[in-house]
Amino acid sequence: MKIAQYFIIFIALTIILMTGCIKSSVIGDDILKNDEIGVEFVDTLPLFAKTVHNDSLRVYPTSARSFLLGQLENPYIGKAKADLFLDFQTLGEVPDSNDFIFDSIVLTVIVDTSMFYGDDYEKHHLEVFELNENIRKTEADTFYANQTFEYKPSKIGEIDFVPLAIDSIDVIEPGNDTIRYGEQLRIKL
Repeated sequence: MKIAQYFIIFIALTIILMTGCIKSSVIGDDILKNDEIGVEFVDTLPLFAKTVHNDSLRVYPTSARSFLLGQLENPYIGKAKADLFLDFQTLGEVPDSNDFIFDSIVLTVIVDTSMFYGDDYEKHHLEVFELNENIRKTEADTFYANQTFEYKPSKIGEIDFVPLAIDSIDVIEPGNDTIRYGEQLRIKL
């Protein structure tokens, strides 16, 4: 009879132990209730990396119609700056300009606000300088990020502007209807 009692107690304890804990848990689960750390395996992966200075990055072909201009200071990528050098050319023959006397010249720059990055209403400052050299390139030539051109130290024009506050302009041309031009900066030189 003693064996039968031990056998019944053994079966009862076995059933209690088998059904007492249904949910499995990870060690430390009571400490990290909401964090499923799921430590199932450990693997190592060697990582070899190096920084390469690229000093001849292609930026624009000469046929480009839009250009980046400005400076960006970002806590993640650092400081980035884009200067713009332009050389104006005539489409046809122009008489010798040594005899011309100009009372005013205005540089008009079309602003593409669809490519704008940063604070929409931040004030920007743009300065214009005269180049010391000509930028005569063919369609096959390319401009590079490390390429600069010499310019005279004195400014010939400057403007402070807010890109999204620039409006379009209506111009009445002789013989034509009114023509609306998009957003543009007008810098008196």
